[in-house]
Amino acid sequence: MDKQDIKLTDGRVIEIQVSFLTLYLIKNNNLDKETKALRRMTDKYEKMDDKSSVAAKKLHEKIEDKQFYMAAKMIYVILRSNREKVEFEDALALCPIEPDAIVNIIKQFENKMEILKKKGNMKNFVKSKK
Repeated sequence: MDKQDIKLTDGRVIEIQVSFLTLYLIKNNNLDKETKALRRMTDKYEKMDDKSSVAAKKLHEKIEDKQFYMAAKMIYVILRSNREKVEFEDALALCPIEPDAIVNIIKQFENKMEILKKKGNMKNFVKSKK
C-alpha cells in the first residue's frame, strides 16, 4: 500500500492510518456525511456556466471554508487515532493554509477510505458466497 503523509504547520509529518478508532472518530465527527456534502457542492460549482457570477463566487468561498474545516477535522481524527491527546482547536492550528495542501489532505483521506470500503465489500462478498 502506498504511503500517504500530511505535513503539519509545526513541521511534523503524519501518516494516514485507518484503524477501528479512526472509523469510530469519523462516524462521531460526521466526516463521511460532510465529505458527501462537499462533493455535492463541488459538483454544483463545476456545473455552473458563469464562474464569475456572485453566486458562483459565494459557492466557491463556501467550498474553500468547508475544505479547511474538513481538513482540520481529518487531522484531528488522524492524530486521535494515533493516540495523541489533541483538541480540535489544536488540529485547526496544525492545518496547512495552502488550498492545494488542504485539497491534497482531503483526497488522500478519501482514497484511504475508498480502499477500506472496497476491502470491506470484498469480504462481505466472499462471506455471502460461502
